[in-house]
Amino acid sequence: MINQDEREAGSVLKRGNRLVTLIVVGALAISGAMLLRSYVSAGYQPTPEFEGTQLNGETWRLVDHRGKGPLIVTFAATWCMPCRIELPELQRLYETYHERGLEIVVVGNEDQPTLRADPLFGATPVPVIHGGGKVHLDYQVDALPRTLVFAADGTLAGVYDGVSARGLDEIERFVRAMIEGAPAP
Repeated sequence: MINQDEREAGSVLKRGNRLVTLIVVGALAISGAMLLRSYVSAGYQPTPEFEGTQLNGETWRLVDHRGKGPLIVTFAATWCMPCRIELPELQRLYETYHERGLEIVVVGNEDQPTLRADPLFGATPVPVIHGGGKVHLDYQVDALPRTLVFAADGTLAGVYDGVSARGLDEIERFVRAMIEGAPAP
């Protein structure tokens, strides 16, 4: 029969193993994100062309915007709460920097009627397109929101998964530097 001390020692050991597992998984996730970011920043990640129909019926093509100024492409969904937090911030960036060359597009994973009917996605001045599953597969979108930042020369400069004040600040600093002609941070 197991006494109380042995039970408590086993419980502490299990908690310790869970903590170690969480630390290892967290470290791997952080190193994987840093590896992805440095891999992408170095310009090694190919960026497939794509197009989609905007909510106003016009066609939006990546090739038409690549290399003309900073470009932000974000993959989002109406049901995604982090996406709903990020979209107003991207809208603010769009309203602040669009006249100076910034382009932003939201690639939704729902159909046009769903995107159009949503009070947030349907009312934003930022172009929203239905990108379809192929675009999500081409860009390996496995989490929402995923935000891609392209430099003015068309190279992919950064990838941000999720939404955070730090990530949005980094994106804004990068956009500002590109527009003002300063070296990107």
